[in-house]
Amino acid sequence: MARILVIRAEMGKVVESKIVEGELYEVVRGYVSSASLEWDPRVSDFVVIKEDLETYVGDLPDRDTLESLTKYGSIERVETGYRVRIPVYTISFDNRSLKEDAYVENKVYVISVYVNDDLRALLESEAASITVQETPPEGVSEA
Repeated sequence: MARILVIRAEMGKVVESKIVEGELYEVVRGYVSSASLEWDPRVSDFVVIKEDLETYVGDLPDRDTLESLTKYGSIERVETGYRVRIPVYTISFDNRSLKEDAYVENKVYVISVYVNDDLRALLESEAASITVQETPPEGVSEA
């Protein structure tokens, strides 16, 4: 069992960030299933994207994290610490196309292997920024 980071962001804010125990792919499938129940196919796409994130950590992760990195990603010793590569899944289930080249995500889940609190903060920031809408859609005025 691995420690899996699950972040939910809505409208520019992280509304939930937790660590669950489980197998990464099963956790992702579970959140895909629950997000599909909130999805309105009349107005939104349903998208699951997997990306690999490469980052650096200064200290050697604990044994459980090392096992997760070996199973789901990779870890390599470099001069200043360790380079880690982990899969990051984004589930977008409430989004709108504003115009041909503009798209806004209202609600997403971001799911990955938990590595450390610094990486957690980075992924929380990314999740929040995905759901920030800079300007209202055409025809919608700000309050």
